[in-house]
Amino acid sequence: MFGKRASFSGALLMENGSKFSTPIELEHSKRPAGLELPWPVYAMAWARNGPIACGSYSEDANNRIMIIDTQTVEHECHLSRGAEAKVDFPCTNVKWSPDTTETATNTLFASSSEFMRIWNYDTTTQSIVTKCVLMPKMKSNGSVAPLTSFDWNAVDPSLLISSSVDTTCTIWDLNTQTAVTQLIAHDKEVLDVSFTVNSVDMFVSVGADGSARLFDLRSLDHSTIIYEHPRGKPLLRLAANIRDPNLFACIAADESTVYILDMRAPSAPVVELKGHSAAVNSVAWAPTQRNVIATSSDDCQSIIWDISAGRPEGQIGLAYSSPTGLELNNLSWEPRSSHIALASGKSIQTISV
Repeated sequence: MFGKRASFSGALLMENGSKFSTPIELEHSKRPAGLELPWPVYAMAWARNGPIACGSYSEDANNRIMIIDTQTVEHECHLSRGAEAKVDFPCTNVKWSPDTTETATNTLFASSSEFMRIWNYDTTTQSIVTKCVLMPKMKSNGSVAPLTSFDWNAVDPSLLISSSVDTTCTIWDLNTQTAVTQLIAHDKEVLDVSFTVNSVDMFVSVGADGSARLFDLRSLDHSTIIYEHPRGKPLLRLAANIRDPNLFACIAADESTVYILDMRAPSAPVVELKGHSAAVNSVAWAPTQRNVIATSSDDCQSIIWDISAGRPEGQIGLAYSSPTGLELNNLSWEPRSSHIALASGKSIQTISV
């Protein structure tokens, strides 16, 4: 699709010590594959069997969950609109079930907004139906605290954890469709949460109090602060490295820096990625490479980084500028790592890496 794709891919995807010499910029001789939607898109996740689940972000009570069908031909990913369902409030996150026993025609995914919803996508009938709704405890006035994000446990797919503006994290059991544990995790809103890799007991959360905290469900009487922003800025998003249980990445409000945290060396980032010229909105580790991470930003760029180069600021491997001229709000790796989907305004773009 892009003239420099093949030579870049050979350097990026090998873990044999290869280093980038200079950043490679994607050529725009051809526009990236893309799809225009009728509403602003934010939440987005690419499934292992092909489709992309996405959610709208509209302030009115008229939001959508949609499945985007994908087909790759000669390295180019073609997108088309598929099944759709209505939700009232914007989705703050969406993820596919990690359960590999799911059949090819019935696939589960979840979304967070005012409630946790588990959806079933039937590829045969091209339909989305609600499987269950997980409802937090209501306040005395009948309202619920919105959910900011969630994570699905890869070791035990019956477990979900959600984060909320009411300072709590909640563990959900899908078998009983109930909350089994709820704890106050931060002094202010909890903005994102993630299980640690290969664990059903440990998770990390970030919050508006500017801290990243490690919890162990077997001992909830205390937590470990693994990072505190030096100026107390809210930490907005968190990404776990699925190839290394010790590494996490997080971003802070209105900052262009991405912080790489190592739980074995708390209190200070081990790497700070400084390549964007505006606030970073999303960060995601490559699903098959331990040292590769992608970011997207208000500067209309997505950057793929190599953090194995021994540099405290990492190394830029690829820089992509959106041809729409709009901020890039979110990103999701294809599970095979050959493409990245980017959310920008009312469009989803895919680039081949």
